[in-house]
Amino acid sequence: LCTDSARVLLPKIRIRAVSCGQQHGISLDDKGGAWAWGSSAKGQCGLGSKDNIIVPRRITSIAGGVNIDHLQVKMVSAGWFHSLMLSEDGQAFAFGENNIGQLGLPESEESKILTIERRIALESNAALFDAADKELSNRRIDEIIQAHSVANVVYTPHLVELSRSDSPFKVTAVAAGGRHSIFVDESGAAWSSGLGTDGQLGVEKSSLSQFVTLDGYYSNMPQRITNLDAVTVIGAAASLHHTLLLTRQGRVFTCGSNDSGQLGLGSIIGMPGTEGNALWRPVFVKALRQFKVTAIAAGIKHSTYLTSDDQLFATGSKGPTGLAQDSDVPKQLSEFVKDGHAGEGGG
Repeated sequence: LCTDSARVLLPKIRIRAVSCGQQHGISLDDKGGAWAWGSSAKGQCGLGSKDNIIVPRRITSIAGGVNIDHLQVKMVSAGWFHSLMLSEDGQAFAFGENNIGQLGLPESEESKILTIERRIALESNAALFDAADKELSNRRIDEIIQAHSVANVVYTPHLVELSRSDSPFKVTAVAAGGRHSIFVDESGAAWSSGLGTDGQLGVEKSSLSQFVTLDGYYSNMPQRITNLDAVTVIGAAASLHHTLLLTRQGRVFTCGSNDSGQLGLGSIIGMPGTEGNALWRPVFVKALRQFKVTAIAAGIKHSTYLTSDDQLFATGSKGPTGLAQDSDVPKQLSEFVKDGHAGEGGG
């Protein structure tokens, strides 16, 4: 539906790629232009306002009002309420909601103060404000959380840097998950930021910050996924609770929630680096070892993989995958393979 919308709303523009979030879409044209439409209440359209965008508009400027007509965009990716954009010269830009670090941008001072207030209020069960009047206390917590969200909305694309040195890494791929982001740099390393409660960031829990709320564990700034140093990552796909990483050799590594078998690893209970059905470090999907995977996609409860010989595999919940039943290991979707080529699909 998202792809069809882009074609209908941009009939004279040749679309190369489309990505959709919860309430917005972002597309890439054949001249390197990025277009956005839908809700921008949390800045996810990157057009400088929170107005709904009925007809797709081209993103023409970045933070500070700098015009980017000259910028050639080569990749776009939409999360739930945030978006990522990658230029041909290796610059990654992020915009939208950043209340849990999903943009990989430094927190503002206002945001840091609100984060501290929010944590104190929640951890003390509102006793800080008025232990005798819980309704008033809870109202104050709601005000803090709302202010925290407002302080962490980015309405125009901001540059994401993967190091703090004078010469940051160039970025070669980006993927926006529900509330986290993955960045791949020119050296083949993968970086992650945002929500990591289910292990979807692929880093040790000890390196993450913690809210004593449903938000759980998170990282405000991109962290390098260190246990992939022996491979060269070239691509990524991310959903709400899990992440896929593709290497130059055509291998797939995965981490995060496996509650529906979406990691493709079979049962992970008791596996090193796991807590229940959450895998905290990327693991090789051995079931695909005889294939060279060329493309990957992640849905909320499933994953799909396209191989070099045009075979399409899926794992996870049967509904979105087209599988006859749920599967915790990749199964071939033969009905999507016609005349030796995988049929078109959208995620």
